[in-house]
This record gives sequence, structure tokens and C-alpha cells, in this order.
Amino acid sequence: MLNRKAAGVLLVFAAALLITGWHLDAAGIAAPYSDPIAQLRAQDEAIYVNAAMRMARDGDWMTPHILGRVFLEKPPLLFWIAALSIRLFGLSLFAIRLPVLVLGAVGVAAIYAWCMAKRSIGAGILAAGLLVLSPFWEIFARLYFTDIPASAFAVLAMSAVAFDLRLERRLTPILFGLFGALSILSKSVAGLLPFAALVLYWIFCTPAMRPRIARLAITGIAGVIVLAPWFVYQIVAHPQWFWADYVQVQLLGIGLQTGADFPFSRSSTFYLSRMAQMDPVTGLLALLAIPGAIRELRARRDPMVLLICCWIVVVAAGMFAFHTKNLPYLVLLMPPLCLLAGMYGPVWLSRDARVAAVLIVGLFAARMIVHGAPWSLRPASSPLEGAAAMREYYALGRNTELMSCDPDDQFYSSTLPLPRVSYCFVDPHGVIARSFPHYAPLGIVIPAEQFLILPSLAPQFKQRLHEWRYDSTEPIASGVTLASPDQIAEILRARPDMDFSLPASWAPFFGTTHEVWKADHHVFLLSRTAPLRQRPVPALPNPW
Repeated sequence: MLNRKAAGVLLVFAAALLITGWHLDAAGIAAPYSDPIAQLRAQDEAIYVNAAMRMARDGDWMTPHILGRVFLEKPPLLFWIAALSIRLFGLSLFAIRLPVLVLGAVGVAAIYAWCMAKRSIGAGILAAGLLVLSPFWEIFARLYFTDIPASAFAVLAMSAVAFDLRLERRLTPILFGLFGALSILSKSVAGLLPFAALVLYWIFCTPAMRPRIARLAITGIAGVIVLAPWFVYQIVAHPQWFWADYVQVQLLGIGLQTGADFPFSRSSTFYLSRMAQMDPVTGLLALLAIPGAIRELRARRDPMVLLICCWIVVVAAGMFAFHTKNLPYLVLLMPPLCLLAGMYGPVWLSRDARVAAVLIVGLFAARMIVHGAPWSLRPASSPLEGAAAMREYYALGRNTELMSCDPDDQFYSSTLPLPRVSYCFVDPHGVIARSFPHYAPLGIVIPAEQFLILPSLAPQFKQRLHEWRYDSTEPIASGVTLASPDQIAEILRARPDMDFSLPASWAPFFGTTHEVWKADHHVFLLSRTAPLRQRPVPALPNPW
């Protein structure tokens, strides 16, 4: 028999699962807005789905692949859990998003357990309710993104410390190291934030409550033991890919050298603005909790508040230090903010569980009734028309390569079992080449001039890929860059055997080599010589 406290945690987990998971697959891959204010689509979801599908199909669990090439910009945990879910439940959008949904509910339940055990049931209801109803948590718990897994494992790591502030139990530092490592395996260096928060807590903690340095070291050792197999394997098996993808692009490139060409804000007020527009209630309650937290810090009666404050400081410092400002990063900040609001906010809110419950139910009702606003439970997103058109094209059963130019489907086409899909971008300033410097010499993304003479260049690209320990020509010319749209006319003349998807505004460059089909915002130009598949195309999951 479960005791009442454990039953309460399970009830909160089930409620979080139901609230965030209702109609989990209502919006297709990459269709929801990952930023409702800027109306940025969840484009990364399509890329990650491509990797998970391939991992589930091919069984290469150590090395993710995307569009035919090694992909080491992200650690593999997100791909592992989705590929495993596909193996268990079959290929479906629900199966792909389910592991992230479950981890989001685990994070909410852990916040409740923390506040309930250390403050009151009312504090637990308040903190957990704020988190599960936060638009930031709600959006990304329903998407196949890295942010919820990284944040949920960070919550579990910090919760282990919260129940043993001096790390005296043998299991505590091991659990912290394990969960911290899983956070790193979810979202790279963002997973280091719990470790940084623990170190900061150790520095400022009173000597009487400070964990022994040996216990702190065990957390790092446990983390390294969990992390080492994958990192060591990649350094040995794919050293050039690891350096180029993980170090040069992910660690040194994104956020440190990103220019104005990328659709991310660099404003220092970006996160404050998004909090004010999308989750003002949590922001306000966290502000109201600051005086109570300061009193506890000055009195040094409760080291718990120091742990939470160190967590907030470390995450906020990391977010503001990172040059690019991207809405998903706020997911990492929400758990400690909700803890602060629940444990140190107005006493009348958390003293009586009924008052906290009424507030959360009222907040839930308001966010359900006002549908489509950025702060509502389901921020609105318009249909992804490019994905619908791409699905209709797939149903034609064409047995040739498709080149998608200036795509409007958020890479949805990469999740379809087409014979081959490549992408073409107008990039007159060479942004792609600067951002991913290894793509050009390996032939992964090449300019139009090279694509036109690709048969003569393919052998040297194949040799370079071989030198990088990758004996496949699949990634060659998976991306093509144009100095201007008019260059597509020459490509169309040179490749009458391929199909193309192009913006309707490029109509002056179409020529007569292909048959026009599905004229709309995007136009499909179909090869007049390409055959159809001998067998009916495999049915796609519905929804997808």
C-alpha cells in the first residue's frame, strides 16, 4: 500500500501527464510554434525525428545520423528514448513525443515532492501547478525537443540534494551525478548547470551544512562514469566529426559567433519580455517570494533557500551570457522559479492547500478558456501548409530525388520515406559555410556551381568522407546553396531527372523541362522522365 505522500506524488504525476498530454499529436511534426510571440516553428523537431527514425530502423544506437550524415551536434539521449519508444509502440507521432511528455510529468512530480516534504502540501500544489501550467513547460513537454529532458533530469539531480543537503547518504552524490549526466546527454553543456549550482551552493553554504569535498567529488566521478562511454566512443570512432560538430559548431559556434542572419534575439531583455507576455503569474509570484527568500538567507536558518537561489543564479547567468536568446532556454529556469514561488512566496498561498488549489484551478481555467493567446494553455499556431503539400507529393509515389528549394515545410519532408530529399537555400553571403565550415569540404552543402559538375567532384568528396571514417556517399549534395534564385534555372536544365519544390515567386526561372504540379505558395516541378515506384508507397502514420 502506498502512503499518502507517495500517493500524492503519483496523483500529481498523473495530472501533469493528462494536462500536458491531452491531444499530444493534434499538431503535426514541426507545426507548433516553439516561440508563439515571434511565430517561430518547431523546425528542430523534424530534424530530430529524422535521426530517431533512422536509429530505430538501422540500430546504430551510438551514432545519430541526420539526412545521411553523422550528427554529433547534440548528445544522443533524446534520440535513444524516441527510437526505443518507436521500437516498443511502433512508428507514430505519439510514440515519438511520449518520452518527453513523461519526463515533463516526472519533473512536475519531483517539484511537488520537494515542496510538499520541505514546506507544505499547499506549497507543493502551488509550485507544481505553476510549472505544469507554464506555457514554456506546456509547449516543450509536447514537442520532441531536448529542453524538457535536460530540465527534468536537472530537477531530479537537485531534488536528490534537497533531501540530503550535506550529501551524507551514500546514494545522494551518485544519484546527483547520474541525473546530472543524463541532463548533459540531453542538452550538452546546459546539463552542467546543476553541477555549477551545487558548487556555488558549496561555496556559500555555512561550514556546519557544507558537504564534504569528497562527497562533492563523487558527484563528478559518477557523472563521468555515465558520460564517458558515449563521449570516448565518438572521440575514438569519429574524431573529426566530434570536433567539427560537437566542439566547433555546438560549443564554440552557436551562441558565441552567431550573427544577425539567425532568427534568434540578442536583446538583453528578451527573457524578461517573454516572461511578462507568456507567464506573468509565475514571474509575479517569484518576485513576491524574493523578500522571504532574502530573510531566510540572512538568518541562515534554511540552507534550502540557498540551494534554490544558487540554481536560479546559475541558470539565469548562463542564459544571459549566451549570445543567442532562444525561448526554449526558459524551460531550464522554470523549475527553480516555481520552487521559489511555492516555498517562499506569500504564506497565505501555501499554508492552506485549498487556497493553493483554488489558485491553480483558476489559472488552469483562465488558460483553457482564452484559447490561442501566447499565455494560454495551448498557444495558437497556424496550419503548416508546406507539410500538407509535401505529404500529397509523397502520395504520388515518385521514384526519384526531390530537391526542396527555400522550403516552407520546416524540413517535414525529411521525416517522409522518400527515395532521397535534398535542400536548396539562397545564401548569397555564405552564412551556412561560415556556420558549418566542415560541410563544404565534405561535399555535404555545396554551391550551385559545384552541383552542376557533381559527377566529377563526387570521387573527391567520397574520399574525404572516407578519411573521416564514413564510407557512404549519402550526405553528398544533401544541401545546395544559391547566390540568387535565378541560378535554379540552370540546375533545372541540368537535372531533368529530378523533382523540385520551389517558391511560386521563382516562376520566371522554371523553364519547360519539368511538369508543373500543385501550384500554390510552393510549386512542385515533376520530372517528365522519372518513373513511379513499383509498389505502393508505405502508409504514413496519421497524424504525422
